[in-house]
This record gives sequence, structure tokens and C-alpha cells, in this order.
Amino acid sequence: MRNRYKNPIARSLAMTLIIAFITGICPIASLAQTATVVDYTSAYSDALEYLAKGGTPSFGSVGGEWKVLALARSGYLSPEDNMFLDYYESIEGMVASVGSPMLNSSKPTENSRLILALTSIGRDARDVAGYDLTSPLSNFDYIKKQGINGAIFALLALGCRSEYSNSVIEQCLQFVLDREISGGGWSLGGGQADPDVTAMAIMAIAPYNKAQSAIGRGVQKLSEMQLDSGGYKSWGIENCESAAQVVLALSTIGIDANADKRFIKNGRSVLSALCEYRTGSGFAHIQGSGSNPMATEQAAYALCGYVRFVNGMSDLYNMNDVSFNSLPTVTASPAINNTSVPTAVPTASQTAALTNTPASFPTTAPSSVPTAVPTSVITTNPMSDSSAALTSVLDSSSVPTADLPSATATPPSVNAVIQPTITLDQANVETEKETPKTLLAFAVIGGIAGVISCIVGFVVRSKNKLSEEVKKQ
Repeated sequence: MRNRYKNPIARSLAMTLIIAFITGICPIASLAQTATVVDYTSAYSDALEYLAKGGTPSFGSVGGEWKVLALARSGYLSPEDNMFLDYYESIEGMVASVGSPMLNSSKPTENSRLILALTSIGRDARDVAGYDLTSPLSNFDYIKKQGINGAIFALLALGCRSEYSNSVIEQCLQFVLDREISGGGWSLGGGQADPDVTAMAIMAIAPYNKAQSAIGRGVQKLSEMQLDSGGYKSWGIENCESAAQVVLALSTIGIDANADKRFIKNGRSVLSALCEYRTGSGFAHIQGSGSNPMATEQAAYALCGYVRFVNGMSDLYNMNDVSFNSLPTVTASPAINNTSVPTAVPTASQTAALTNTPASFPTTAPSSVPTAVPTSVITTNPMSDSSAALTSVLDSSSVPTADLPSATATPPSVNAVIQPTITLDQANVETEKETPKTLLAFAVIGGIAGVISCIVGFVVRSKNKLSEEVKKQ
């Protein structure tokens, strides 16, 4: 047996069999570590379209800052888009109403989240309604009120622009490193590593050299936690958001979530697992359910991070590529000029043109104003002495001098000027200007009219009486 393989032909045959065995096995092993083709671009487009149709974002962890981040960093909407202008205007109002750069005294992540969103649309977070939103994040005692989550988000926010950096970054970094779980990874309260928190911690500490060893252990832990489906569980439930955070973390540190063999299980990559939550309009929280806003937001910005990675762009949270310049200023709607109050007294000719009244009015009180109370009450029939009665009434009227118009009085509003009527004060003044002859003429005419009215009344009553007598017959 030992001499059999000394024959050259036998040796050649043996080598051929060995090569055939190896080449037959190796492709199978290779296929086991190659992910299926993933149509992530259409899934990405669906997610962005879903978010864009959802209306103007508002301050909050869902339907707010993460939505803005995805739409802005993807380039789906420009910083000058009306959605972002309206959003920023509402944020300015909110910050002004709080009256402090610290949005929540116990949740520093509120500041961190808003800093990321505003920076993504080209707004400097150091000047929002006159407040520097980064300033509260210079207080480490405030940041750690939310434990490791507070430190992670502060690192992301302060690290997204070089201008935001401050001395507390080193404390936050050490705080995260000190809470690494034995064997790699992180969680909110210690114990077993959680994929979401581990992924977010990796993104937060990625820029710092002293964190590279911990990042390596975290990546290995994420690979170990990956399910056969290619996805991840958090708190016992396989979900979209966990897969999204891992895709984004890998993209941030330069690992292809669809090609790295450490993140392919049974031919299913973590990227393909994420895309399986696609519903056709957005993304579901768990497979088989409907579109979910939070899941869609996280899937959208995770895919944005992946697209930026494969295209050689800066990572999602590195926003030094965003310009703060040449952005429109949000201003109030212009006032309507025709409601303003005139600042000059109208001339007589201008007043006449507006009111169709005589071009001039008296500007001073009459030289003499009756002030005495009438000594007698009219008791006679006005029709018998119309002239005397009317004269008596006019003589007893008084004109308060305080109500008379003055040349220096404050002018009325435009709405008051354009009324085609004469005020009571003007009528009183004009009445005082009437001559006795004119008043007498009015009295005579009134008396004649009264006599005619009596005659007509008598005729009508007679006719009606006659008609009633005829109906009785």
C-alpha cells in the first residue's frame, strides 16, 4: 500500500481527486457566506416618500427630529424646502417659549436630538431664538442624568460639527467606555449586551482613537447576536429598528452591512433583513404589521447612512459637509398698509373727496353757546304754531364745547374717515350756523305739510267709512 502512491500515474490520479474534492466543496462554503441580492434603493425611496408625505415635522422623538435628519441628509429635500422652513419657525417659537437653552431639565437627549436635526438642515444650533442649544451639554452632571444614553447622544450631537466640540466630550467618552460589558457590547443597565445600545455606542465613540479596541469587541458581539434571519432581537422581539441601528453602525465604521461575512447568516445579511420590513409605503416595526412611523424613520436614516458609505460620503452624523450659509430668514407675513392709521391731519379737500361732504368745517366753537335751561315747556299743538315750536326746540339745544373738533386733534383712522356720514358734533355745529330766515322757512313748510296731512287723513277716513257701509248692505 505504501508503494502504490510512488507510481507517477497513481500520484496524479490522487491529486486530481483531491483537487476535485476541494473545488467541489469550496463553492458551497463560499455560497453560504454570500448574501442574496437586496433591492435596498427602492426600499430607501419608499421610506423617504412616506416621510415626506407625513406633513411638517414637530419637536419630538417620532415625527420630528429623526424625520428631519433622514430627509435632509438623504438630500430628498433641500434645506430651503418649505417643510424645513416651517419646522424651524416652530422650533424657534418653542425654544423662545421655554425661555432657556435647556429644553428639559432631566432629559439632555432633547437638546442632543434637536442639535442633530437643526444642523442637518443648515441651522446653527448655537443660535436658535437667541439661545445656544449646545451650552447645556457642557455640564456633564446634566448629561449623565440619562445614564449611558445621555452620554451617547451628547457625543453624537457635540461631534456632528467641529464648532460644537467642548471639554465635556472626554468625560462622555470615558463614561461610555467604562460601561462596556465584559465580552463586548453595551446595554442601558448593564448585564446582557443589547444590539441597539451597542450599535449606538459604536457610532458615538467611532471618531476617537482610544475607543478602537472597544469598538472591535462591540462589532464581534453584534456578529454573535445576529439571528439566522440576518436580523436582531431587542428585549426579546425581532424588530426593524434593531436591524437599522446595526446597519448604520457598520456603515459609520466602514463595514459593508451587505457583504461582510461576519454579518451574513444563511445567506441573509443584516441589510437584507432590514429591507424585509418594507411594507410598500414605509417600514413595519415587526414583520407582518403595517407601516410604523418610528420604524420608517430609523430605516430611512439607516439606509441613508449605508448609501453614503457605499458612495464614499461622510457618515450620517458627521455634518461638517453642511453649510450654515445663505439660508432664508423666516419672517412674519408683511402687514397690510391700508389698515394703518394716518400720521398727518387730512386736508379739507382730502376729507371732502373721501366723504362727499363740504370741503370745509368749522374748527372753532361758536362765539356764544346757549347754556340756560328753557323756562317753559311746549304745550301748544305744533301744527298750530309750527314756527314758534321749532324755534323753541332749537334754542334749547346745547353744544358741549369739549366735543367740538380741533385743528390739533388726533386724526381718525382711515376706516373712520371714509364713512359717508356727518358726525353728531358736526351737525350740531352746522345747526348753530343756520340763519333765522332759513329756520323760519323750514317751520312754514312744516306747518303747510301738517295741514295737508290732516286734510288727506280726513278724506281717507271718510272714504273708508263709506266703504264699510257699502259692505254691510
